[in-house]
Amino acid sequence: MIKSRLTKRPLLLFAIITLATPLAVPRRSALAAPRAPDTTKDAAERPITWTVSGPMGGDARDLAMDTSDPHHLLMGTIDGQLYETRDGARTWSRVASFDHPGLYVDNVIIDPRDPKVIYTGLHKHTAPGGFFKSTDGGETWKESAELKTEAIHSLTQSPSNPDVLVAGSNTGVFVSKDAGDSWTQLPTSAYPDIRNVESLAVDPRDNDHIYVGTWHLPWKTTDGGKTWSSIKTGMIDDSDVFAITIDSRQPDHVVASACSGIYESRNAGALWRKVQGIPSQSRRTRDIVQHPSLPNVIYAGTTEGFWRSVNGGDSWMLTTSRQLEINSIAVHPKEPNTVYIGTNNYGVMISRDGGKNFVPSNEGYSGRRAYFILPDREKPGRVYAATINTATGGGFFFVSNDGGTSWQPSMRNMPSRLIAYSILQDRDDANTIYLGTNLGVYRSLDRGASWTPVGSPEDGTKKPAPKRPVRRSAASRRRAAAQSRAASVGDASATQGSSSASTTPRRTSRPGAGGGDSSSRPAPVGSGAGAQAEDRKMMMRAQVVLAGLGYSIGAPDGVAGTRTVAALRRFEADKDLPQTGRLDDATLNALGLGGGKQTVEEAKSVQTAPVALTDTRRTRGSTAPSPPIRRRAGRKSRSAQDSTSARSASRRTRKRRRRSTSARRTPACSSRATRARRGSGSRTSRPPRPSTPSSKTRSARLTFTSAPRRCSS
Repeated sequence: MIKSRLTKRPLLLFAIITLATPLAVPRRSALAAPRAPDTTKDAAERPITWTVSGPMGGDARDLAMDTSDPHHLLMGTIDGQLYETRDGARTWSRVASFDHPGLYVDNVIIDPRDPKVIYTGLHKHTAPGGFFKSTDGGETWKESAELKTEAIHSLTQSPSNPDVLVAGSNTGVFVSKDAGDSWTQLPTSAYPDIRNVESLAVDPRDNDHIYVGTWHLPWKTTDGGKTWSSIKTGMIDDSDVFAITIDSRQPDHVVASACSGIYESRNAGALWRKVQGIPSQSRRTRDIVQHPSLPNVIYAGTTEGFWRSVNGGDSWMLTTSRQLEINSIAVHPKEPNTVYIGTNNYGVMISRDGGKNFVPSNEGYSGRRAYFILPDREKPGRVYAATINTATGGGFFFVSNDGGTSWQPSMRNMPSRLIAYSILQDRDDANTIYLGTNLGVYRSLDRGASWTPVGSPEDGTKKPAPKRPVRRSAASRRRAAAQSRAASVGDASATQGSSSASTTPRRTSRPGAGGGDSSSRPAPVGSGAGAQAEDRKMMMRAQVVLAGLGYSIGAPDGVAGTRTVAALRRFEADKDLPQTGRLDDATLNALGLGGGKQTVEEAKSVQTAPVALTDTRRTRGSTAPSPPIRRRAGRKSRSAQDSTSARSASRRTRKRRRRSTSARRTPACSSRATRARRGSGSRTSRPPRPSTPSSKTRSARLTFTSAPRRCSS
């Protein structure tokens, strides 16, 4: 009894201490416990740092050269950004304080007296962009109040007085005489055509002599803008003047580029002469530069490549691909052989040999709009990306094998105007990749190395195989020709008989029979009548689609007449396709008629940009794909062994049969044709392949899905 009491007392004392401890000790554990995360505050305390990963390049709209440093350049982009390089365009860095998304930075000037003073003019076509100035190398910017509502398309600085700046907008010409701090619009109300000012130049001898290039011919003032004169003599009427350059050594020598070609004047614009040598298709010269230190050397950046002249414009040589669109050219007099060009899609390119060869140099600059990114599910570090070209249309497809550090374009067999909106990798065969584009679905069987268009999904029916023409001997051809002549004579006599015997009824041609009675005489073997009927049927379906879209083609009749070809060309132009006027693969895909049979109404089947591609295949009895079967190296499956042995036996049997039947074989029949006529029931035919589908023959069922629409808050 005493022992039990002694045992219970410590237990009771321990229980009392345990209950009293939480009341005496402060709740430090509760205070130290992690609180529920406040997403807004936590995001500000732990910001995520992003770095540019590419793909490098994009649209470079304007290049500005620092006259005191040949390695210091500024670049304006199509998306309101400004980039800077101090190592001759080897690397670029974005000027973080300059950010105007959606605007075109087409005009950048570095003041020759102080490289920290920068002037920029922005626009978005007719929408205002304004004028901005920095005096601390781009750290801070000041916007001009007078030009805040103006779309600045051109900007220049006086060579003799750098305080004089001239800006051109959609409404007229503006002048600043205090280095851009204030602006005044020049009086042009008496000259209503002085608007949409695309180019400017100031005579180095006199600040009051200003050349103005508009969307309709050039103008000039010699009194600071009080009066103006049209200087169009020798220039084709209604020419858009994109650029004007003045020879600093001979200021009366002026060169201008227009939509109708390149012109030069030897008398300060009084008379123009068209410069020959550049083809008419390259006439849209966006920038033209007379070399600052090499006489008679002129560079022209056009919509179809870079052109170079070394004899004052008498002859020209194309030194780049015609696919290159050039917006700006920059040359420093201290490095005469180094030429920089700003291009669409390919960013900045450099030539070290005076413009003969160019290479891209865009490290640190990526102005591409990435629309879709997909990592490869089997190869670590391999990433696919689809981008959209903002200026020229179309897009690029890029592949990276190092996690986005470097990118390579992979667009073999792709049309130039193709835009990829979605990427899908086949769940069973990772080598197969699908693209949902503005021109339909494209497929690659080699992980993006090459591409082919894919038509609409098949409806399960099989098209009959086209008949192969049968080779006929000379005697049979002579008999066929004689029968044809006899038939034509019979037709002529029948026509004469029908005119005299009016009671004899004439058979009406069946629809689609080509306007004649198909039962009167059979079509000659190998004439391609079936193929012609299929072509006519496809043309009629295309006409139905074009008519449903509002194109004028007349009554659909399956004949590619003048109106149909013209409608096809207009449709191809609207879809940014090559204007062939024929039903090629790209046009059929755009019309929704490519590939298999259509199951929807043709007028509603014109393909639009798919938002996403989804693989909807399911294995029988399971929603997950079946794993691949692993076999030991060097061994074949039993079905493959059986198939190999059966094929060997089949080949031996065919050889014996050919020996036994060689004497009876006619010249018109080959062994291959004989086997084809025997059919699959022959004992010597190849046994069927195993039923297990191969990754190369499996077809994916693709479903176009649209992203859910969201309402703006």
